[in-house]
Amino acid sequence: MSDFTKNRVFYQTPFDPFKKHFFYLTLILLLWGCGAAPPAETIILPTDWAGPNRIQLWKEKKWFMAGANYPWYHYGHDFGLVTVWGHDGVSSPKSNEKIDAQLADMATHGIHVTRWWLFGDGRASPEFDDTGRVTGFDQHFYQDMDAALDLLKKHNIHVVFVLFDFDIAGRDTTPGNGVQEGGHVGLISDLQLRQSFLDKALIPIIEKYGTHPNILAWEVINEPEWVMNIPDGDTESRLNLDKVSPETMKDFAKSVVDVIHSKQPSAMVTLGSAKRKWMTQYWVNNELKLNFYQYHYYDYMESEDPFDVPYSDLRLDKPVIVGEFPSKGSIHTLTEFLDTFLNKGYSGAWAWSYGASDELSNLSANISEYTRWLEEYEAKNPHLLSMQRSAPDDSKD
Repeated sequence: MSDFTKNRVFYQTPFDPFKKHFFYLTLILLLWGCGAAPPAETIILPTDWAGPNRIQLWKEKKWFMAGANYPWYHYGHDFGLVTVWGHDGVSSPKSNEKIDAQLADMATHGIHVTRWWLFGDGRASPEFDDTGRVTGFDQHFYQDMDAALDLLKKHNIHVVFVLFDFDIAGRDTTPGNGVQEGGHVGLISDLQLRQSFLDKALIPIIEKYGTHPNILAWEVINEPEWVMNIPDGDTESRLNLDKVSPETMKDFAKSVVDVIHSKQPSAMVTLGSAKRKWMTQYWVNNELKLNFYQYHYYDYMESEDPFDVPYSDLRLDKPVIVGEFPSKGSIHTLTEFLDTFLNKGYSGAWAWSYGASDELSNLSANISEYTRWLEEYEAKNPHLLSMQRSAPDDSKD
């Protein structure tokens, strides 16, 4: 078995020295595996290290966090119960077996960071009353969360849990079987409904899971601009959405970020902007206090948002991760995307996607190219590779 087949823990001496009794470690979630998956090693996060400092260590190409979007096994009901469909979340035996195999495949090919949708459009969780207030979770939600985190730990994968998809604001598209999909724009625009979500859903989740070592970050919402009243925010495929003002969406995002940071100061929070120009216009250098920025890129954006713009040109105060880029239907290969984002100074890039079945997803079929890129990255950067550095000798003063 070559060194590449072993899961790695990486380190680099941080900007400020750690306290004496902690390992000198930094976390880079470009961890490796190919061939038969070996037992996953434990990644140790220094306990005196605030979340924002972790991402800061990936600046200036010191680290590059390669990964992929999972992003669901069942859209909107990996966590919790859709009553009329029966429970098929992560903890259900059939789903658990399939998800276990998929995460194993990702880890075996070197993918150790992923985005995973938590609530999606709200069809399974959280629970709502007739007025649209959040009342908590059903009996399956925490079982599904525990099962998912057990699998992530088993395969040494770190997750960004995406709280909402923009379709949470979709006009109630209840099909004939009575499942409500979307219809909850009030969580964003109505202060009382929003507070019910913060009190009954978000706070309990952060209190229960906020320090879990396999949770890299929490994402407020995926591509919120599609439900914002902004220029060119409307497309034919997204007209059935209830819109809110940019100010309202910013206020919603800030309330979520503030709650997460108040309950768990070391937690990292991000937001998945649909375009780089929108990221820089609405989400950066402001009071929102995100820990790192994120935008998405697809070929149709090239004329207005060229994909090879250097990170330094953006003049931002925090690192940027390209949270989505296509693994299918692009004029560029995976290798070209990853090389470009790395060489242009971004802190990571996460391919879209492993599990979604849309015209831009094909990572599960060409995942070997991803592995080859990781192997080449390792070969070019041997100075970045290390197993755990020894702890300081306490016998010496």
